[in-house]
Amino acid sequence: WVKGHETPAELIWRLNVFLTGADIHPGAEIGGGLRLTHTAGIVIGKGVKVGSNVTLLHGVTLGGFSMAGGEVARYIGRHGTARLAKAVLAASVTPFLHIGPDNPDGGVDDASVQGIVDAMHDDRVAFIDGFLRNYYATPDRTDLISEQQRLYHRHIAEFASPRALIESARQFSFTDFRDDLAGFDVPTLVIHGDADMIVPFGVSARRTHEAIGGSRLVVVEGAPHGFNATHPRQFNEALVQFLEE
Repeated sequence: WVKGHETPAELIWRLNVFLTGADIHPGAEIGGGLRLTHTAGIVIGKGVKVGSNVTLLHGVTLGGFSMAGGEVARYIGRHGTARLAKAVLAASVTPFLHIGPDNPDGGVDDASVQGIVDAMHDDRVAFIDGFLRNYYATPDRTDLISEQQRLYHRHIAEFASPRALIESARQFSFTDFRDDLAGFDVPTLVIHGDADMIVPFGVSARRTHEAIGGSRLVVVEGAPHGFNATHPRQFNEALVQFLEE
């Protein structure tokens, strides 16, 4: 194609599409090390430039836990689902946590968010310690993981950027994902603990499930926010079953 032999190049192109399902135009500029995890449905058009050592994902399941559930929603809201097979929202902050005139069913108000920010300014390490106690606890259980495991997670969190921690609290509280959820048109698993004290089920998973038509809701009884660690069997069974279907 580059040398002007367009006819044989097009024949090879069509043969490749037939054999692999990957539609890569001979006029595309592709660097070395291109990796395709799935070939069927991949389209790289004429004039497209792909850098070196690039991996193209297609037909993947995009999942997010807690704040990352919002990232999954925002990805779909911006880019659609053409390259996705399924989606998973686990203990997700969707659809919108901030309480306001158009969102009376949210879970946090301005004072609550400011309280979190002030606590991190006053004593960030103490805030992290208390936050992780609630993260793995329910109103009537504080022994769902070992203290050693909780401390391990606390030590990791202590090294996070102070500014990033503060901004993440603001972002997961004030970001509205309702319009993003309207773009979900792939099979979606919404899984949540019914005793979550960080992102309560009623203001998040229940509303997310209602917003995504045809989504599957799995509620883990007696589970806190960090239920992937406290209830790994129930969490993994629901996830694997959904992925294998």
